[in-house]
Amino acid sequence: MLVYQDIRDSAAKYVDCCTRDCAQHVAATLSGESYAPPVPVIDWAGRVLVAYQDAGRPCVMLATCADRHCTRTPVSGMRNGPGACLAMTLDQARRPAILWVDDNGSYFSDSKWSLMATTPLNVTP
Repeated sequence: MLVYQDIRDSAAKYVDCCTRDCAQHVAATLSGESYAPPVPVIDWAGRVLVAYQDAGRPCVMLATCADRHCTRTPVSGMRNGPGACLAMTLDQARRPAILWVDDNGSYFSDSKWSLMATTPLNVTP
């Protein structure tokens, strides 16, 4: 399993290798342009959970990937826009806990950003 941000279009991508050398694989584009690289964790059921920001929506998204298929779920809208920081772990209840920046993209004195924490409640462990 590989999760990365494509340098050509800044899209979040997921690759599931079918063979040890990954010569055979299944690939999925999870989002269009994204500012922060996607963040994967493996949950207790063995599924790959991928947090990412989709600048086109704009939303924080969670992809749940298993059996070479990903389901994408929006978990939070953004007031200002996607920021450059994104992190995820599993909490004590085995739910994904996502930390992200809601940012308007301005680096001047009028910059409005917030550090946000989101725990999606509809992801079953």
